[in-house]
Amino acid sequence: MRLKKILSHRRTELWPSWQLVYEWEDILSIQLDLPIAHVSKTYVILFKIFRRLGLSSLVQWIDLKGKETSGQSLYFVMNADKYFNYPLTKNTVPVIIDFYLSKQDLPEFYAAYKNCECVLISSLEAFNFLKNNNCPLEIHHFPLSLPDKYKLYENSTFEKKINVLFAGRRNPILWDYVKKYAEENPDFEYVYQTNQNGILLYESNKKGILGEFNSREGYINLLRSAKISFYATPGMDEIENRTNGFNQVTPRFFELLSSGCLLIGRYPSNPDTEFYNLNEFCPGVHTYSEFKTLMESLSTKSYSKNDYIIYLNKHYTSMRAEQLKSMNTL
Repeated sequence: MRLKKILSHRRTELWPSWQLVYEWEDILSIQLDLPIAHVSKTYVILFKIFRRLGLSSLVQWIDLKGKETSGQSLYFVMNADKYFNYPLTKNTVPVIIDFYLSKQDLPEFYAAYKNCECVLISSLEAFNFLKNNNCPLEIHHFPLSLPDKYKLYENSTFEKKINVLFAGRRNPILWDYVKKYAEENPDFEYVYQTNQNGILLYESNKKGILGEFNSREGYINLLRSAKISFYATPGMDEIENRTNGFNQVTPRFFELLSSGCLLIGRYPSNPDTEFYNLNEFCPGVHTYSEFKTLMESLSTKSYSKNDYIIYLNKHYTSMRAEQLKSMNTL
């Protein structure tokens, strides 16, 4: 494997969740001295058409027989897909961000990625799942990270104007706990994300709509203004089973720590939560009584900046660049 560029969707994917991916790409580009190339929307559409026509195998055969290039492209895949939806060629090194496939999906997933010389899996839980199911692909664990631009320093200071913040998707159990706590404490204020006519806004239960925070700068500044926040893995307490039982740790955990937030969480014990030592910085609660006790305790505490700094220093994107170097990619 010899990387020569980073393949990016920044000209075709504008949804806010992709902004973090582009920050990773920018840092890896600098750290590894790799240019950023752009995915052709037409190219992706053609791949989908070939798949729908049942020609995926033919496309992959042509790819294998095609002329070798001088290097490969690092390519972030937002969601693992059992279908051949992406330009996954022999010259592509995909980094799978979200992996929520079931065991029944694996044969098609393996078929879609079979031309790739190497596949990087961000979730250790998913990585172990694939290994335990005799994955025929060459896979490596490549953890997610926090872009260095959000690094926490000893002289970092944040004005905590919001007492409690729900950032992004709300865990249903924690949401019920917060509402009950607010009923018992009439002066208690909390801020949460709400969807109004397709627009994501943040709202205070006391002050009403606070505005949109869709830009990365606006979102991070919102986190930095909060004293207490909540973190839950994406599959925890979900009714619709969107993640097929997977509970990977997402970058929001790092973002909240780098913003100096005290945390309360809901998450299982699994390879991901253990790898990231969630219990050291995000005590989990199982009952409302535990939640109430912790809320009252945190209200008089400040975050341990030095502990946060030491922890985050292991999880910046520049450290992931070093991991790629150690894999002899250059």
